[in-house]
Amino acid sequence: MPERVTPVSTSTSGDYRKRVYTKFGDKGETSLLYGGRISKNNPHTEAYGITDEAVSAMGLARAMSSDDRVKELVRNLQSELFTVAAELATDPDKYDLFQQHFSPVTPEMVENLENAIDSLEQDMTMPHRVHPARRLPRIGGHGPGPLHHPHGRAPRGRHG
Repeated sequence: MPERVTPVSTSTSGDYRKRVYTKFGDKGETSLLYGGRISKNNPHTEAYGITDEAVSAMGLARAMSSDDRVKELVRNLQSELFTVAAELATDPDKYDLFQQHFSPVTPEMVENLENAIDSLEQDMTMPHRVHPARRLPRIGGHGPGPLHHPHGRAPRGRHG
């Protein structure tokens, strides 16, 4: 996505920051990573938005955890989910740019996560009720319907 960086002050300190507004208006579209536009109603837009919400909720969970192993697992998961969102937010015509900056989602990423979860579950009793943070990734996997990855592979590893 092209960054719109504008000065926040007229100081000579070179203080430049991204603004929270774009001055483009809302025409029902949003920018994609590395350029291009897509409808806000597109299933990919919903999927990467939900993924972003999950990353945010996990950040709160990580901040509240006192278990260093859980914190590390959540940090790694956040990083991998960021990659999932980036892959979903990339125009198929710009996928080569994505691959220059990110490693695409792999079955090994999914397997590593499953192994880490299995290890944690051996040391704790899982609660019987569903947690809101668990709900977001599940919506991301099931809510917008089937997604077709630009290169014929859904970014869900071996389960896709």
